[in-house]
Amino acid sequence: AAAATVILPVARAGEIRFALIGEVELTNVWAYFDEAGADYNNRAAQAGSWPSLYRLSPLSGDFESFLAEGTFSPFESAPANITSTVSLRSGLTWSDGSPLTAEDVAFTVNTALEFQLGLDWGAAYSTDLLDHAEAIDPRTVRVYFKSQPSVADWQYGALQGPIVNAAFWQNRVDSARAQLLSRPAVEKDLLNLKVEADRLQREMADLRAQLASLDPASKEVEKQQIAIAKKQEDINSVTARTERKLDELEAVLAAARQALYGLSARGEWHGENLHIDRD
Repeated sequence: AAAATVILPVARAGEIRFALIGEVELTNVWAYFDEAGADYNNRAAQAGSWPSLYRLSPLSGDFESFLAEGTFSPFESAPANITSTVSLRSGLTWSDGSPLTAEDVAFTVNTALEFQLGLDWGAAYSTDLLDHAEAIDPRTVRVYFKSQPSVADWQYGALQGPIVNAAFWQNRVDSARAQLLSRPAVEKDLLNLKVEADRLQREMADLRAQLASLDPASKEVEKQQIAIAKKQEDINSVTARTERKLDELEAVLAAARQALYGLSARGEWHGENLHIDRD
């Protein structure tokens, strides 16, 4: 008779230790996925601490659901956006036992967009592509796009972006958000400048068309050229004012991001078990 096969239990280590060359300075999640925390040692120590809706399978590399249940909905056209919804698995919790819901997803996406975060945040939640996210109910989030997303934008972008605990971060982020109070006024000025620039460009096109219709020997040609030169000065002025406003907006955002990066993350991980010994 064939010998019986004995399956022994898999032995698992009680802890994992790494040795890294250089210092580990743990940073909060906002800096961690942006340029401010882009450090190999931080990545090695904090990798995998935040979940995503989907991921690449650790075994096969295939795209698979993680927090999400099943696949996302087909894209739908809304009055001003293109949308898709994602359902979350039931019973999801954070490490402290609190529920992980669609509110966490929407909060994460909208915060990254509001602060115009860069690097991994920007790759997942692009301000050029995404408008906002909305929790429809505790297990359903709807994402609103400015334009049709590609597979790289959606499956390999936003759907694999990190998700944070809104209950932990909401009040803390509000303190950094105070740096953005002047942003709406600056953005309104930029919108007005764009309207003015568009008007001037139309007027310039009309002047050039009128010049093209004149007899080259006509005395009106010189007057028209002077008018075009004056219009170009007006366009240059609006361009310069726009550049200054863009610099002002970036300064506002930069100050807000620095405040965000400086927020304490102490207590985010319940029962934190990451210990760093410096030899």
